[in-house]
Amino acid sequence: MAGNRYEEQVVRIALFAGDGRIRGETFERCDIRGPAVIVPLGKTVSEHNSFDGTADAVLREIPPERSRLIGAVALESCTFIRCRFTNIGIAGPGDLIRAFLGVEVSLKASLRVAQ
Repeated sequence: MAGNRYEEQVVRIALFAGDGRIRGETFERCDIRGPAVIVPLGKTVSEHNSFDGTADAVLREIPPERSRLIGAVALESCTFIRCRFTNIGIAGPGDLIRAFLGVEVSLKASLRVAQ
């Protein structure tokens, strides 16, 4: 079952993540605002988005041996198309967080976000 679709809206990501997760939602041409650190899980799609800051400021690589990340927002099978991310960091395994900057990502839930 598909989640909700949001277009051309200001989205305060932490308000969407009541339980620490956002599942199956689609955001198109939205202004995604933090402060927040997001962790893409499942099949998350990121196409033609922009991020404030440099890669060093936005990306937080999590070592593979770490199984939990407290205080982050998990994105499970969400889609982001032509969105602008402001004051948002991305955490996860190195290849995942680099891929999230522009291509489809498929990942088994190897990183569990603590609530």
